Amino acid sequence: MYEKYLEQLEEAGKIRNLKERSINCYKNYVSYFLKYQNKNPKELTCQDVRAFCLQKKRKD
Repeated sequence: MYEKYLEQLEEAGKIRNLKERSINCYKNYVSYFLKYQNKNPKELTCQDVRAFCLQKKRKD
């Protein structure tokens, strides 16, 4: 479901000349976020990102 977005993220990383390890790390974090939200990526808002970040901070 999210493959298209992860491919775009990888392409953007390559254009920016990021190392493969960095690109994979970003893809893992974004994949985790998308699965956590369980929404269509087109429906995500800044509030969704904020809530996710706050939840992660509370777990630490």
